[in-house]
Amino acid sequence: MVNPIPESVKKIWDNWNIRGVILFSLSLQTVLILFAPLRKGTGNKLIISVIWSAYLLADWAANFAVGLIAENAKDTSEKKHKELLAFWAPFLLLHLGGPDTITAFALEDNELWLRHLFGLIFQAVAAGYIFLLSLPGNQLLFPTILIFIAGIIKYVERTRALFLASLEKFRDSMLRKPDPGPNYAKFVETYVSNVQANIQTGISLVPEARFFYRDPGNIENKLDYLEVMHFASQYFNHFKGLIVDLISSFRQLYRTRASFTTEFSPEDALRIIEVELNFIYDVFHTKIQTFVALRDGNTESRLGKTKSRIADALRWCLVLKSPRWQECHVQHSHRGIKHEVLATPFMFRRWSGSVSGHSLIRYCLKARPSRVHNLACCNKVIKKLGIDIIFQIIARTTNKGMQFLQIYKIVRVLGFVIKKLLVLLGLAGIVDKISIELYLSHEKFPKELWLLIYNEVKRKSLSAGSPEALRRICSAKGDWILQEWNGEVVLESYGIADVAYDESILLWHTATELLYYTTEEGADEITYNAREFSKLLSDYILYLLVSKPAIMDAVAVIAKIRLQDTCADAVRFFKEKGIKSNEVKKACESILKVDTSFPPRDVKGDKTKSVLFDASVLAKELQELEVGKKWKLVSQVWVELLSYAAFHCGPRTHAQQVSEGGELITFVWLLMAHFGLVEQFEDNKLDTRTEINGQMFTQITG
Repeated sequence: MVNPIPESVKKIWDNWNIRGVILFSLSLQTVLILFAPLRKGTGNKLIISVIWSAYLLADWAANFAVGLIAENAKDTSEKKHKELLAFWAPFLLLHLGGPDTITAFALEDNELWLRHLFGLIFQAVAAGYIFLLSLPGNQLLFPTILIFIAGIIKYVERTRALFLASLEKFRDSMLRKPDPGPNYAKFVETYVSNVQANIQTGISLVPEARFFYRDPGNIENKLDYLEVMHFASQYFNHFKGLIVDLISSFRQLYRTRASFTTEFSPEDALRIIEVELNFIYDVFHTKIQTFVALRDGNTESRLGKTKSRIADALRWCLVLKSPRWQECHVQHSHRGIKHEVLATPFMFRRWSGSVSGHSLIRYCLKARPSRVHNLACCNKVIKKLGIDIIFQIIARTTNKGMQFLQIYKIVRVLGFVIKKLLVLLGLAGIVDKISIELYLSHEKFPKELWLLIYNEVKRKSLSAGSPEALRRICSAKGDWILQEWNGEVVLESYGIADVAYDESILLWHTATELLYYTTEEGADEITYNAREFSKLLSDYILYLLVSKPAIMDAVAVIAKIRLQDTCADAVRFFKEKGIKSNEVKKACESILKVDTSFPPRDVKGDKTKSVLFDASVLAKELQELEVGKKWKLVSQVWVELLSYAAFHCGPRTHAQQVSEGGELITFVWLLMAHFGLVEQFEDNKLDTRTEINGQMFTQITG
């Protein structure tokens, strides 16, 4: 039988197998060192896929190389060759230890620390075996021993980092020391002995004054970087317990609420939360835990402090020189309105700084998303170089050529055939995901949008004066805002409190789309911003529902079915009306023209979950409001719907997002926590001192 592998290929493999695999392993380590920190600053699927592939292949390559070395060391008789192999084996332990920039790709990887511990033992034994084969007379004995020790330390660091970042250990590390409380037996004994001795005994409960956290300063003065790091470190230590559902003390509720209400501007609050989320990433995905030796639960080692501070100082020396906010024009605006958008350079981002969106109407029409913000500097450069004219000429020429050759029809037929083939193979879901990704929008995060969210959450926190009010506010999905507008706005056909959350999203999203494309901008900048941000939040929450099911599963039960039915209803309607993909406004006007005097739910029944024409009813009721009031109401409802999702989404899911470019909903979740809008707080109780004739006992009373 003929050997299918040529002898020349076999010879190359025999000569280069170990060298090639070691170089491949070294290349993977380089990729992880350089690119792993970037994944928290981007949601780009390609970059994340490259990092994920390198992360999975890194361990395989190092393990495979150790196996090749062990096999060659046993067969070779050359002394120098054995010595060199004995040197490379412990060197690969350094690779198995991994770079400091990534220990876990996902939170679940931290739970596999025990598997890495066994891997450490077996690989150390394998490296030791190879080393013993090189004895006696190994001329590289001293450097081999040093590399072996360094490799063991590196591998132990990684295993320990995974162990410390596992959720069970992370939770245990934050538990305070056992507190038996006041000595009740001694208290009773003292009281009884005083009574028996006929000593006049008085018991009094003296309440302690509540502690409010207030630092001197002016809210108008922007915090410098060191102050941001200082406050972020404090708040991270207080709120990291939320990730593992630990309950914080009621005192911290007042501290953080007072700080964020009186001491920090909205921009400073955003910067602090941004750094806190970066700390969450470092704790669960890097080796930072190995540099922070926890003694008694909260004391950091000097080594950990020094290394982390030096790293942050070097990094932020560059960050401080680069612009964070960039002023840009709003497209399709006739008033020259400008927004400040987050424009941190890619290499220094702590999160992606963008808000993705999914438009139901545009998706059903297969219309490409349009951008809201226009980066002025890029446009100026493009226009000066004449690149825009070149692109227009290329686009026109390409379009004419494709029409002449009827390439559109060929592509459509090929797409249809491929889709049917994937359906037969049971891979239809992949086509749907790709189709959705093609019609997603990605907008830079505007500062004005953060101000809207910050002010709404702050306003609600001031109304949460009791646990009952807190629970009512956090469970509101639009009804709290409508109750505030009660008297000015009456939506007779729509009871939001009785509607499922995913249905509320689709109703309000479709209604917002219909209003956005069929009404004017508004007379002033405030109304214009409310209109734009309503659309931005509407598209963003639908994007979470469609593309981030892990975030929305806790609040959206049958969202996929409801969305599919609504899309099918819209596609059928647009096809019947002959509406083309670029006629978005006409599509919205056509939906609003349909007579909805008969309740759509009564006509359609329970079989279909489509809410297309229910949303039309809602949009018509909102159209009756004055323009300014209408968009203010809609924007407030969307902030409340976003807050509801942030509140009810699992903390671990929020923690997972920081390694995937970050999401606005995670910022809202942590902002709500700083304002005290979380479940993991004890009821408001006061510390009191129990005194018996001057002898004090501290207890907790309700």
